[in-house]
Amino acid sequence: MNKKIKRGNSSPISPNQPNKQEWIGEIITRKRKKVYKENEFQGNIIYKLKVIAEAEEKPRNLFVYPNLVSKEIFSTVEQSDYIYKKYLFFCERIKWGWILHNWEELPVNSHISKNKEPILRNYA
Repeated sequence: MNKKIKRGNSSPISPNQPNKQEWIGEIITRKRKKVYKENEFQGNIIYKLKVIAEAEEKPRNLFVYPNLVSKEIFSTVEQSDYIYKKYLFFCERIKWGWILHNWEELPVNSHISKNKEPILRNYA
């Protein structure tokens, strides 16, 4: 009874959890990209963010598409107005990271503690 294990799947999310979740984190890097693949996003400028989630050390990839988020969120990412801020991210899990749907800025006085469990709640 040998079971094959897929390599390269280091996702902190189990396959039994729904794709849509919310979690708290801070944006640490931003990279501007253009979509060349032939799909509904082709030709769009998108952003690939590296985000440190609460109680995690390894950053997550978070993709921001202009047709999936509000103009205010996309503008904040474009202008790097997210520095030194913490957010509650509303995301969808995909094979190579997360797609941002919305976020909520959290108060400055709340801090990320490495000893706390991450907040992972499902949303519809």
